[in-house]
Amino acid sequence: VLASCGDAEEEVAPGTEATASPTATTAGSTTPAGATPVSVPSGWSTYTDRTAGFSIPQPPGLTVSEEQYQLPERKGLPTPRGRTLWFRTADGVPAIVLAVADNPANLTIEEWVSTYTGWSGVPEDFAIGGERAVLDPMDQVNNPVPQIYFRHGTYLLTLQLNVNGIPESGFPAALSESDFSHIVEGFRFEE
Repeated sequence: VLASCGDAEEEVAPGTEATASPTATTAGSTTPAGATPVSVPSGWSTYTDRTAGFSIPQPPGLTVSEEQYQLPERKGLPTPRGRTLWFRTADGVPAIVLAVADNPANLTIEEWVSTYTGWSGVPEDFAIGGERAVLDPMDQVNNPVPQIYFRHGTYLLTLQLNVNGIPESGFPAALSESDFSHIVEGFRFEE
């Protein structure tokens, strides 16, 4: 969630390799098996998360930190654990926020959203990383912050891209519409 920035963040150093930890690589250095390479703009890098098995292109100048969380119990379902990856500008403005949560009840995207967050806008069918997704154009407080919900394996992911700014938090836009397209088109799951 872009509007709520947690205090317990842990810095993840791009380019470091640790057991089951995310790493960053330079653009074009790896292409997942079976994936069509996507041209990433000059100067961009690719952030690779080996735990959930995905990679995402990122514009230059962003730092990445990770925050762990546990979702509240809902409807008698197992309590999911997750983590949020924050990609911030040098000024601390969230540009990309990617939440990766365990999905122990194997909920569909629609079941997940209706259980944990609710729809804010009018959801649209979407695709990312070769997976079916749902795009909700509004965040939970009705700001025009696109949220893309999608599943892969045992995870449910929520990707938010700050292309419009977040007025109540005082955050300006951190990405352009072109950046949005490059990020979505370049997102890949590793097989």
